[in-house]
Amino acid sequence: MKTNHLPINTNSASKDAYDEVELYPNQPNPFTISTVITYSIDHPGDATLQIHDTTGNLVFQYSETHTTSGKKKIRYVSSGLKPGQYTCTLLFNNGYSTVRLQRNMAYVK
Repeated sequence: MKTNHLPINTNSASKDAYDEVELYPNQPNPFTISTVITYSIDHPGDATLQIHDTTGNLVFQYSETHTTSGKKKIRYVSSGLKPGQYTCTLLFNNGYSTVRLQRNMAYVK
């Protein structure tokens, strides 16, 4: 499991903050070996991408502090995963609020 810890501000996000962040469906979904997770942000900030299994265990985390605005793509390789449902979570902090977006993803062998 890759980890890169980043402190997250837990202030509630405003509607404006939600308008500037988007988490797209991973491609392909379901996936067998790897999948690409894409997200976009309109302002610089701190982004953390997490994947959890159905019991809430963290199986992957990628963090980028002081990231620039734009569309980002992360390739996730499924090493050691069990087939099943997973949740992909994007946490983005623009310095004023934190946005949390989630998508479901499926891993099959």
